[in-house]
Amino acid sequence: MVSIIYEDKKIRLLFGDDSIPVSLGEVDNTNKTVNMNVTLVNGKPGVWTVRQLWDKEKTSYHLQLTLHDGTQDKLSFIRKISTDDLNKIANAESRATSGSISETVKTAEAITPTNPPIQVEPEIPPPPPKDTVSTVETQLKSTNDTSSEVNWMPSFDCAKASIGSERLICSNKELSDADVKLAQVYKSAINKSMNKTLLKSSQKAWRINERDACSMHA
Repeated sequence: MVSIIYEDKKIRLLFGDDSIPVSLGEVDNTNKTVNMNVTLVNGKPGVWTVRQLWDKEKTSYHLQLTLHDGTQDKLSFIRKISTDDLNKIANAESRATSGSISETVKTAEAITPTNPPIQVEPEIPPPPPKDTVSTVETQLKSTNDTSSEVNWMPSFDCAKASIGSERLICSNKELSDADVKLAQVYKSAINKSMNKTLLKSSQKAWRINERDACSMHA
């Protein structure tokens, strides 16, 4: 469950019981949007936007959350914040690390509303050191020169790889195999999850802030 609290010109955001540090940005009353300033795992600033959208009959509305990379998720209203919620929020904020959402995103991946948490923790190789990232182009050239010998394939189409992390996965058999296993575990978690929207949102955030981090540092 996603909780959004706005009071005293301050905004607070939680995924399940985990707080994500944000600060209030621009508020557009005409377009019914609120911007939240976040600090990404690579230290760079980002903006998430919440927008109020009414249905055609103007009888009800939902919220649309747009992340810094343009991905969007629909949020439906469940209930107002209770005193118990406020206590949980205070505890969550005391655990939150200022300026970083990486640990919160990892925890949010396992949240489901009623069933026991589904922990998505496949075994994947650690990200390459910085000096390894600089050699990606060399690896890709070698892969292109011997493309007829490549006999592995990740979970996505390498012909459409557009960022460094995807190209690195395509150039390495171990990373490619790990990507396939990760995709299988994620598919299984989606099928079992009672809150697919939250799990998909957490997966997108993990992909942007963790898997693709080497692209940002390259």
